Amino acid sequence: MVIKEKISKIKKWHSVFSSFIFFILLGFCSWTVNLKISNISLSEFGIQEETSIVWNGFLLIISILLYLESIKNLINHLRDAPFYLYVLFTVSSMCLLLTALIDMRYIMFHNTVAVLYFIGYSSSIFLFGKNLLSSNFRMGISSITISLLSIFIPMYLVYSFPGLAI
Repeated sequence: MVIKEKISKIKKWHSVFSSFIFFILLGFCSWTVNLKISNISLSEFGIQEETSIVWNGFLLIISILLYLESIKNLINHLRDAPFYLYVLFTVSSMCLLLTALIDMRYIMFHNTVAVLYFIGYSSSIFLFGKNLLSSNFRMGISSITISLLSIFIPMYLVYSFPGLAI
């Protein structure tokens, strides 16, 4: 098997594996601290003694991987990517990193960086897709769709379940 084919195969399974790990982690944290996910904020796992190290550790890893993946995508798909996209992806990844490092005991700062991550990363994906429309229409539309879903689905969940502030 050629290296490109192996990389392509890994990329196909990356999203499935990442989602699987997230749901396993979510289930583990919910079961360990016996909290009902529909009544709490996900950040609550970061201050529970039983789950704080695992939850915050995974957030740290995810923030670093999101940053590396976004910069790699900018370099590979938008050779002349606008500077503001690098800044947006970097700042939003740093906000997720700060969300992991500063737990909910400092609620105002924690919530501020969490909201900045939420808005910044979704906006970054949207603008990435918008800039990609002319050269790769399918990937551009996919990025725009994912960014819109990453805004509207959490908003719906927060509205439907009072404590589920993602």
